[in-house]
Amino acid sequence: MQRATIVAKEILRMTICRCFALILLTLFAHAQTPTTDAAFREYYQRRDAEATALYGQKQYAKAAAIHAELAANPALARMEDAAAHVLYNLACEYSLAGEKDQAVNTLREAIATGTVSAQTIRQDSDFDAISKDPAYQKLLADLDAK
Repeated sequence: MQRATIVAKEILRMTICRCFALILLTLFAHAQTPTTDAAFREYYQRRDAEATALYGQKQYAKAAAIHAELAANPALARMEDAAAHVLYNLACEYSLAGEKDQAVNTLREAIATGTVSAQTIRQDSDFDAISKDPAYQKLLADLDAK
């Protein structure tokens, strides 16, 4: 009986410690998220520069992870020029990383911003890896038909 009480107390102590750690982690993560448009723009510029450097080092998956993080942030939608840039570069990075489906889907999102043309896409060697993919070809055909 006494052993069961000790085990129960230890489990309770560990649970409390984990909860406390999660609270601290949540507070830290919230403190790192920019809360104003100006702060987000600064954050965006810094992270985009990091992704660009990784792209230059041919670390496409790491660059894509940064751009995907930026694309998921609702504040990016308020920066239309940046949103198109991030989505287009993310599509390029996915293509270069061999993620065909993600490249095509993200390219579709970039096209939806209204700033990407079929000519731009066709001239971009970043999409050579997916140029034979039927979904990519259909995407371009649909864009040409508009």
